[in-house]
Amino acid sequence: MQFLVRHETESAADSAWEDFKKNEQLQRLHNIAGDEMEVLSRVALLGDVRSPRDFIYILNTVRHAVGR
Repeated sequence: MQFLVRHETESAADSAWEDFKKNEQLQRLHNIAGDEMEVLSRVALLGDVRSPRDFIYILNTVRHAVGR
C-alpha cells in the first residue's frame, strides 16, 4: 500500500513541499488561500509527502471536511 506521508527525510530542495510551494500556477489553478497554505505547511512538517499532487488531495479533503 502506498502512503501519502513518509517518515524518511530527503533533501529539502527535492521535497514535494518545496516544489508545491514554488508552483504559483498550481496554487492559482486551485485557488489556494494563504491560510490553506499554512495548513499544508503544517502537513509537510508531519513527514515528506510524495508529490505536489498529494498536497492538492490533502487540500481538497480538508476543504470538504470544513465545508469550503
